[in-house]
Amino acid sequence: MFSVKRRVLTAASVILAASTLAGCAVPGQGDPGVAAEGAGVTVTLAQVQEYGSGLTDLGIVDQSDWALTLALVHDAVIKEAADLGDAWSDDQISTDIDSWLTTIGYADGTASPAAIDVVRTAKALDQLATSQEGATFLSDLATRLETESISSPRFGDFTATTFFSSLTNAANTASSNASSVGDSVFIVFVAVTGFADAGATPSWFGESDAAAATASPEPSASASAEPSATASPSATAGE
Repeated sequence: MFSVKRRVLTAASVILAASTLAGCAVPGQGDPGVAAEGAGVTVTLAQVQEYGSGLTDLGIVDQSDWALTLALVHDAVIKEAADLGDAWSDDQISTDIDSWLTTIGYADGTASPAAIDVVRTAKALDQLATSQEGATFLSDLATRLETESISSPRFGDFTATTFFSSLTNAANTASSNASSVGDSVFIVFVAVTGFADAGATPSWFGESDAAAATASPEPSASASAEPSATASPSATAGE
């Protein structure tokens, strides 16, 4: 399916370069109603809530730092992946979502527009992290987001080191679950963040249907067939 060693090491190889080039984030708190802006992109709190809703539709905890990171990189990574030959129609993404929901046994999930955006972003990150050209692009993007963006105090600052730690962690999780999850393994890339300590493997991936989905301040969370109230859009930024 893919080269595990290449997937992990390619992403890791650009962490040092990104950390060296990146400086301090631009001071300030941004405009009211804006979660983060800079590097040519603006993400509102409403958009964070929308991406959080997409996570919930996939049976995954609505964690706001994941949602914000996905929204921040969405346009850039999808365009770059397409330029490198990887693009997916809404129908293809919907099929991927149906397969994932079947895998985890989550009957209440749906291929909503928000879920499609989340999965398309995750697939783009997955593809970019497996090539040197893609990983270099991600390094440049992360550096620009760290040096040029302003984020709401509720999220903290975006850092390139955190982003690549999270990205490498997602690659490790993908490699360890490839045989059991198969083509849906890209889903781990929804748990990429630039806003928190991303050292832990998302505990929700690969768990049984009976696992309860509960939000956590840690970068890991639980996904299950029955998301709890804490996994609803109201539990995220954008309230």
